[in-house]
Amino acid sequence: MRYPLPRDANTLLSWAQDLCRRLEKDYSPIVGGTVTLADSATSTTVAKRGVKPGGRIQLTAASADAASIDTPHVNPEDVDANSFVITHASDLSTDRVFFYEFREG
Repeated sequence: MRYPLPRDANTLLSWAQDLCRRLEKDYSPIVGGTVTLADSATSTTVAKRGVKPGGRIQLTAASADAASIDTPHVNPEDVDANSFVITHASDLSTDRVFFYEFREG
């Protein structure tokens, strides 16, 4: 977005505040870690400070077993304050490890 030259101090202040909001959103801190999917279950709950409703969770396989299964997912309604639920297929494997990353929406 291009900004024309400010004509007064209030306009300059408004533009600076808008720019700060944009930068804060683009460079929000990343909350992440690893999780092992629960065996013989179809969901796994992860408790993590900093997770908030409205954000998105990215999952990436971190083990061979994790890479060989259908990708689990996190529904937006399953993201709560400081926790989220991963939906996945039930399996006896105990080595389905994923990296996760939370980003504000």
